[in-house]
Amino acid sequence: MGRFDGILLVSDLDGTLLDREKRISKENRDAIAYFEREGGAFSYVTGRPPFALAPVLEQYRPRIPVGCLNGGGIYDFAANCYVERTPLSRDAFALVDYAIQAFPSMGCEFVTFETCYLYHSNAGIEELRAFERLPANYVDSYNVPGELCKLVFSDEPELVTALSEDLSHHPLAGHYALVRTAEKYYELLPATSNKGNALVRLARYLGIDVARTIAVGDNSNDAPMLRAASLGVGVANATADARAAADLLLEVTNDQHALASLIEQLDRGVYRV
Repeated sequence: MGRFDGILLVSDLDGTLLDREKRISKENRDAIAYFEREGGAFSYVTGRPPFALAPVLEQYRPRIPVGCLNGGGIYDFAANCYVERTPLSRDAFALVDYAIQAFPSMGCEFVTFETCYLYHSNAGIEELRAFERLPANYVDSYNVPGELCKLVFSDEPELVTALSEDLSHHPLAGHYALVRTAEKYYELLPATSNKGNALVRLARYLGIDVARTIAVGDNSNDAPMLRAASLGVGVANATADARAAADLLLEVTNDQHALASLIEQLDRGVYRV
């Protein structure tokens, strides 16, 4: 019997598990490995698509499927396939027209389940492409192949804030999930896509009771999974939305090995699920 038998622990990546250099520290890697050796199930629940996870998987590859696309998919890297996925209606392109007419400098990325397409690219979109090692698929129309899973908008933070306010009042806004994922990024997803649903679906797939789940995050898009988990944990650098959704807040940030700190406290019985 391991100390963490039957427990599912999931973590967000940017701002939570990854430090400011986008690395998983040795302390975090060692702690996760210990958690798994003691019977725990560990994975990521991230906004990234599977094909953009190579830089993270090179550092630590979970043994179980990962939640991706901000809850729009569950991907099994061992089998190289989606376990579950939620497509986005192409009616969403109407909001791209609206966004770029209102904010001409706004960049947009169309994400399908297999790749991405860069539309109206700008510095933020190029930064995302370079960081996630995305292909340079530039398009000037909405005629892209494959099923859509999300749209990503990017611009300077103040313009993204203005876009988020405008889109929230659009007549079609209620048909989609609209999520601020970082200062310069705003995503449009299927209405049912969120990290909380991804956590529940992953637990169900693994046969783990949701009452035995722990989620760790830092941002507004992590709030649904912090609420869905039995124990929702915010890192010290968490946003106000994430803090409000969390059951507890760690005293350390993503730059201070937050996952290692949590696992050490779970090991000592400070927190239980």
